[in-house]
Amino acid sequence: MLIRIALAGAALAAAGTLSACAGDPAPPAAGPTAAPTAGGAGGGQPWLCTWEKLWLSEAADQGARDAALKKVEEFKTKPGYQELDGVGRQSLDEDIAKARAGDASAFEAYVRDRC
Repeated sequence: MLIRIALAGAALAAAGTLSACAGDPAPPAAGPTAAPTAGGAGGGQPWLCTWEKLWLSEAADQGARDAALKKVEEFKTKPGYQELDGVGRQSLDEDIAKARAGDASAFEAYVRDRC
């Protein structure tokens, strides 16, 4: 499954629709970016953009989707999460809960508006 996630990430990166954090082992990418991508306003956390995009792209593969969501949840252990204010942390927690329930709307909005 990890190979599938890495391959999916590589395909999204090659298409220019995926960004990643430096040091993130999978999916491979050239490096971090907070610059806008297709239609987004930019300013999003590269870690979240990477894994939320992968979660959205893997609707047909629940195993890959679960693995991507675990990576989104790992953001809570990263310095970027601690830098968020209480409202930002609560918003991310709610977005993750929606994704866990199969509701893609919050991730779609974040990717569209911030990545």
